[in-house]
Amino acid sequence: MPHFRQAENVKTQERDGVLLFFVAGGLETFGTNEVGQVIWQCLATPSRVDGILETLEKTFDSLPEDSLRQVEEFLEALLERGLAERLENPPSHS
Repeated sequence: MPHFRQAENVKTQERDGVLLFFVAGGLETFGTNEVGQVIWQCLATPSRVDGILETLEKTFDSLPEDSLRQVEEFLEALLERGLAERLENPPSHS
């Protein structure tokens, strides 16, 4: 199962409750809400989708039934914009 993590060239800034993403040298910005901010925090270290969902369940009172699909779509959006990386073989922690 793949892990995901933040790409190294990404800067973020919170503005009016929205987390904005900026890629070094890029012209495009990308913003997300509170749920996306929690997912982004999870990606500070290599994380699997099931671990992200578990964190969301602990953070929020309720999640939509299709939360798995929404998390996967959000991760795909991050990947497409170069904001995250997919790790098929993450480094093991000793």
